[in-house]
Amino acid sequence: MSIPALVEEAIARGVTQMVLTDINNSTGIMEFMRECDEKGIKPIAGMEFRRDKKLLYFGIARNKEGMKELNDYLTEHNLEQKPLPDLAPAFTNAYIVYPYGHQEPLKENEYLGIRYHQLNRLFNTDLTGIKQKLLALQPVFVNDKIEYRLHEYLRGIDLNVVLTEVTPDDKCAPTDMFLPPGQLEAKFARYAFILDNTRNLMNSCVMDYPKGRINLNRRTFTGNKKTTGSCWRSWP
Repeated sequence: MSIPALVEEAIARGVTQMVLTDINNSTGIMEFMRECDEKGIKPIAGMEFRRDKKLLYFGIARNKEGMKELNDYLTEHNLEQKPLPDLAPAFTNAYIVYPYGHQEPLKENEYLGIRYHQLNRLFNTDLTGIKQKLLALQPVFVNDKIEYRLHEYLRGIDLNVVLTEVTPDDKCAPTDMFLPPGQLEAKFARYAFILDNTRNLMNSCVMDYPKGRINLNRRTFTGNKKTTGSCWRSWP
């Protein structure tokens, strides 16, 4: 989904705040924040970290310093061509959310994200040690079933395989879309504390970037071509 379409659909579903976590990059964050600010939704910056096909964890920035930490972390591994590790470092201004099933001890800033279709795994489970660490995880990749089918075809083209050879690890889940208003709350009704944990975490995030449009296409470093020369425009 494009960022404008993502925000418009969020508005239609009554969403008031959401996190953008693109896979191993953050190029859409500034556009996302501008779009959300203009439409009255609270934007939160983040990143989804994957190694090959495996989802490792999500990073959610508490503020702009947290987003810098996430970017610095990814940049280090890209420049040094190091694979991302299974465990995230101890970020100061960012939260880490592991997919439910993660077995390692959690740091103070680390949580477990559980999808609504995984809630049956909590039945007869002692939640004493993780009750405050559980968050509702509802990724959004596509808008509807038609877009999901298109996504499957595009993944097949990207992998150069027929549709039947596209595995679940190669694509998003059929449920990775916005739910009708109230439906997510209803699915978590038995575990309302998970929704409370999620709201509290998101409420603590403040994207304290300057408001308004930022010029990403500077032609000079000082504003004077005669003294500094021009710098190349790297994107439109």
